[in-house]
Parts: sequence; structure tokens; C-alpha cells
Amino acid sequence: MKKDKNKIIIDEITSWKQNQLLPEKYCNFLLALYTYGEGVEEDSKSNASMKRQLFIGLDLVFLFLLLPAYIVIASHLSDQILAQFIVFSTFIFILGIHWYFFNKIQSIFTHVVIVLFFITMLVGSTLIVHEWLGSGFWLNLLIVIQGLIWIAFGWVNKVYYLVISGFIGILLFFALIVI
Repeated sequence: MKKDKNKIIIDEITSWKQNQLLPEKYCNFLLALYTYGEGVEEDSKSNASMKRQLFIGLDLVFLFLLLPAYIVIASHLSDQILAQFIVFSTFIFILGIHWYFFNKIQSIFTHVVIVLFFITMLVGSTLIVHEWLGSGFWLNLLIVIQGLIWIAFGWVNKVYYLVISGFIGILLFFALIVI
């Protein structure tokens, strides 16, 4: 019976250590105390967690390198609207997949992908509309619609920095028109 109690306590301390509920040195001390100095084998869960964090980090670096490349490629394809649209759609699709993945694992990096997604939508759509229809009514309408989309998405998903950014964008847009 005593071994069962010790196993329960050891499992609980290991859980505290993995979830960082106590400092690691305290957990190590308690584990040494309850295992009589033998210690506990590290779970593969912590290795999997480290691999996942490394994957997420490399993935974000990839996205941050891909965004400037996208902007440069899209701006150099100013005469070819179809090619610009394909590059734009591909990057939006990549960001959508990343958003789904990060949202599924409930990562804080979901917000990084959301910001990249909406900035890409704004830059890409304004480049395409500017090249296709020129600057004027349609470009102004697109900017207002983008602001409203930011507000709606932010409100529905409780991403309040998008709501604030959308309002600020629309207010600045109308301020520039009035001035």
C-alpha cells in the first residue's frame, strides 16, 4: 500500500514539474525524497513538447521570411494580375492552414498568424485592386471593407486588438479624406 501512495505522489510531483506549478529544483528535491534518491525517468512527453515548440518556432521563422518575399514578389508582378492573385491566394492559404493548426493546439502564436493573415489580406488586396482598377472609389471602398472585416472577425473571435485596429484604420481613412 505504501508503494501505491508513493507512486501517486511521484506522479503528482512529476505533473507539477512538467506544468511548472512548482520550481524545478523543488520538484527535483521532492522526487529525490520520495524515490529514495533513485530519481524518475523523464517522460517522452517533455521531449514531444520540446519538439513541438521547436517546430512552432521554425514554422514562425518560415512565415516571417515568407512574408517579405511575398510582398516583393507581388509588387514586382504589378503588370500580371493573375500571377499576383495566385501568389496572394497561395500565401493566404498557407496562413489559413497555420491559423487552423495553431488554433487547434491553442498556441499563443495563433495571434501572430492572425496578424500576418490580416496584414497580408490588406496589402495583397490593395495591390491587386490598385493595379486592376486604379486608385479611387474601389480602393477606398476596399479599405473600408477591410476595416469592417477586421472589426467583425475581432468581435466574433474576441480578438480585441483587431477590433481596435479596424476602428483606428477606418477613422484614419476618413480623417485623410476630410483633410
